[in-house]
Amino acid sequence: MISPEFESGGCRWCVVLHPNVDNCISMSLLVSGCEDLPPGWKINAKFLLSIKCGYERSTLDSVARYFDSEGPSWGLSNWFHRSQLDGFLDPRGDLKVDARVEVLHKSDPMFTFVIKESSLC
Repeated sequence: MISPEFESGGCRWCVVLHPNVDNCISMSLLVSGCEDLPPGWKINAKFLLSIKCGYERSTLDSVARYFDSEGPSWGLSNWFHRSQLDGFLDPRGDLKVDARVEVLHKSDPMFTFVIKESSLC
């Protein structure tokens, strides 16, 4: 499952949830549209992902992480066992995910250049 896209810090994001072979749920934060970003892009961000139902909450909190073309997502693969999921589903069977992202720095390779040394003598 992929969440609707949202914007934070001038970047587009989405949350990805999927079951894995250990009968657990994986949850990660993904830079949305990363395949369309220019080569060399990099984003440094802190994020908090949680699922909640009423006052119950299970949270995945992070330290600052770098997102780039080789690693456009961060999360946990065995974050939540599927048997625990029932307590977090609302009466319609929906799961509420809260995502908070703070972009600390983003590089823009379009404006990166190298000044070559030259002899001034």
